[in-house]
Formats: sequence, structure tokens, C-alpha cells
Amino acid sequence: MLNSTKPFIVTGNGIIPGVKIGFKICHSLILIRVITKVKVLRFLTKIQLNEKSLKRTNMPNCMNGSLHTEKKEIYKKKLEAEQNKFADLYIQMISTIESKKLYLEPRLTQEDVIRYLGTNRNYLYVALKKYCNTNFKGLLNVYRVRYAQSLLQNKIIDREKYLLSDVYVDCGFSTNESFYRTFKNLTGTSPGKYVEQVETGLS
Repeated sequence: MLNSTKPFIVTGNGIIPGVKIGFKICHSLILIRVITKVKVLRFLTKIQLNEKSLKRTNMPNCMNGSLHTEKKEIYKKKLEAEQNKFADLYIQMISTIESKKLYLEPRLTQEDVIRYLGTNRNYLYVALKKYCNTNFKGLLNVYRVRYAQSLLQNKIIDREKYLLSDVYVDCGFSTNESFYRTFKNLTGTSPGKYVEQVETGLS
């Protein structure tokens, strides 16, 4: 049993009675607390001084989320200009692809269109993502499948003889396999089933 009237200290080995050692440790702990408190006060004072210096400058205080009205207007106009730039680029690209039927060229690359439009890869990527939600190859495939549907409909209506395995060449696909796969992914049915549906609808 420990004598509760005697001072003691706590260590990693347990509770040890003592007066002088305990006093030294307690004194050290008090000094550590005082030093820590002083450091904290100095740190807080430094933060306050930094905040005051920010308020004296023209820099916006990001902590309170406020910007000067003029700067807000400049940012708004800049943002609108950026939006219009990508919108104009997208319209120009779609107009060019449709008017010149570039999607019918199997070897057409994104770099070809970039050079033709006088833009760069990053701008084209942003324009496609914002207004089409696909990449360049995906956009071309949409046009190619639509063209294939129209081509098949016309051949059926005109009772023109054709081989379904040869249609991919006229639609801009490089292989028959990629034509079948892309057609089914975008329409939910194979080219052969699509032909049957069109023929059934006309009968």
C-alpha cells in the first residue's frame, strides 16, 4: 500500500514515492506548459498579423469568399468568353464534319481535324466533353452508324441488291467487324436485325 501522505510521481515503471525527484519533474512539466503556451500565443499572433497584412493589400481574402465587384465582373466575362470559345469550336467542328462528310474517311484522325480547324487537342477535348459527352472517335462512329442506317433503308426501298458485309466500306469503317460491333453498341441491334425490322415495317 502506498502512503497517501507522501508525495509520489508516475513513471513508465509505476508509481514511485519521492519528494525531490517529484518536485523536479513537476517543475519541468510546468516549464514545458509555459513554453508551449508561449509558442501557441506567438503562432496565433503571427496568424493575426498575416490576416491584417492581407486586408491592407488589394488581394482578396479567400477565407471569407468575398471578391471585389469589378473583379467578379471581369471573371464572369472571362468565363463567358471561354464558354463561347468552346461552343463556337464545337459548332465549327460539327459543321465541317457534316458538310464535308469527313466521317466517311476511314483513315481520318483527330489530328487531321485539329489542323483543319486551326485549334489544339486540349480545346477539342473540352469542346467534345462539354457538348457531346464523347471522344472524337465516338463522335465519328455516331455519324457512321447513322449513315449506315440511311444507306440500308435506301437500298431496301430501292430494292437494290447488296451484300451486308460490304456496307462497312461505304460508311467509313475500316473493318466489317468494327462496323458490326459499333452498330450494335449504338443501336442495340445488329445490322442484319435492323434490315429485318426495316423490311417488316415496309411490308
